[in-house]
Amino acid sequence: MRHQGTTLLELLFVLAILAVMLLIAAPNYQRLLIQQQLSSSAQQMLASLNYARHLAVTQGGAYVCDGEQGCDDFQRPNAIEIFVSAPDGSLSSHQWQPFHPEISVQWRRFRGNHLYFNSQGRSVFSNGHFLLCHARHYGTAYKVVLNWSGRARIERTDADNC
Repeated sequence: MRHQGTTLLELLFVLAILAVMLLIAAPNYQRLLIQQQLSSSAQQMLASLNYARHLAVTQGGAYVCDGEQGCDDFQRPNAIEIFVSAPDGSLSSHQWQPFHPEISVQWRRFRGNHLYFNSQGRSVFSNGHFLLCHARHYGTAYKVVLNWSGRARIERTDADNC
């Protein structure tokens, strides 16, 4: 007489194999999540810079500033804010772009505390890069590099720069 089914010993053996496989895969999965968060934030930053450049051309100028401190100082925020010039000369907030809570943004620039696009869409004397870092480094960071003409591109860099 043949018995069909599995024994308790066979089930325990399969569970032990699955547990070992899970222990091996968990660190790689964590690294993948961090990479995705960084990549997504870099894409958001690039899209926001392109949008600010568009606003500058259509509305006569745009500022990209620290989303928490404003245009006076650029610390390590988790958000950026786009300002446009109002008719009375003051700045009015146009868009606030938050990033993942564990992502910090650094503005490394030639000069100034904010990024300014003029009415031609250029960032004259405001060239530099935004460095996006994760709180749990894992070896990689992203730079959104901005040239003097206002064009931006994304580069991978080492997390030691953070």
